[in-house]
Amino acid sequence: MVRHDHRQQPSPPARPVSFSSLKGGMSVAQALAAFRAGCNTSADRLWVTDGWIAPYFKRLRGLLTNPITATEAQMLRAVVRKQQPLDLGMAWLAEHPRQSWREFLDLRDRKAERWRMTMRTAIDEAGADRARRIAAGPPFRKLRGGLSTRHALAAFLEGCNHKGRLFITDSWIEPRLEFLQRHLHEPITDEEAAVLRGAVLRHYSLDLVVNWLRKKRRGTWEELMARREALRAREVVARSRMRYREIQNGRWPLFFAGLDILECRLVRPPAGTDSQQAGLRAVAAATATCCSCHTPAKRLRWQFVNILPRRTGYVETTGWVVLCDDCKTYVTAHLTEAMHLLDETDPLAPDKTV
Repeated sequence: MVRHDHRQQPSPPARPVSFSSLKGGMSVAQALAAFRAGCNTSADRLWVTDGWIAPYFKRLRGLLTNPITATEAQMLRAVVRKQQPLDLGMAWLAEHPRQSWREFLDLRDRKAERWRMTMRTAIDEAGADRARRIAAGPPFRKLRGGLSTRHALAAFLEGCNHKGRLFITDSWIEPRLEFLQRHLHEPITDEEAAVLRGAVLRHYSLDLVVNWLRKKRRGTWEELMARREALRAREVVARSRMRYREIQNGRWPLFFAGLDILECRLVRPPAGTDSQQAGLRAVAAATATCCSCHTPAKRLRWQFVNILPRRTGYVETTGWVVLCDDCKTYVTAHLTEAMHLLDETDPLAPDKTV
């Protein structure tokens, strides 16, 4: 007698879904699986993580039809190929489900073109109005206190876009002009005229002037500049003291964050460097001082250092560092190599004169 086993046999494993099979008629689960299979495969495909894509999949399960249509499959393929953003496809499914994907994109492009034409017309009209104001106002050299706000701003605009002056565009300057029109005195004061002249001559940014006016002039402009200079001086002292500690601990402080720390050895100067040090002291005496006590560099400690890289690709560097032991600050450095790892815009960046 043959015994039959009536227990339920396990179903065969589901065949994996590939991105090339993404088309209309698939279930939502299969379509999302094919979508995920197409991501992260090459540079021209959408790159996602599980945590990032999970909330999108949750919304797509509620927005897609089951089975999906051919136009929904077209949208998913376009997103994976980085032809359209996923948020745009979600907006189409949520707000315009009765339109085809192509009709939705065409309508969006037409709206964007109308918006660009509107903005271009507004910018052209603003430029023409600016030209009329400049023609009716005094020249920049006559920008002074006592002028009306309209004439002062016209003189301000006349001074821009010349060599060595503030460069502006119509779209950038228009909101700032509107703000200045509302917040300057009528007529403007001597202080306001001087501040506007400084902005045109690029002594400071125009946005700094706007912020000063926005805060209802918390003190005079000179007081604001003094506070900024004091803050900048405190930051320089704090950085120089940090670098002093790093050098004393045998590490060269890099001025770019996130790079390897170099080993810095404090060693005796080699023979024959006395004349070199004397020449450097003479050069540094005119410029370098301690940022805290302002002692000249020639009266501070000159320490010869040997800077060693911890990985290949960087050369060994030697030179002099100037340290103020009384204030525990780093002053400057004169190195034999132009260390490209250092930020040359930093006020404490070393000189390369050895």
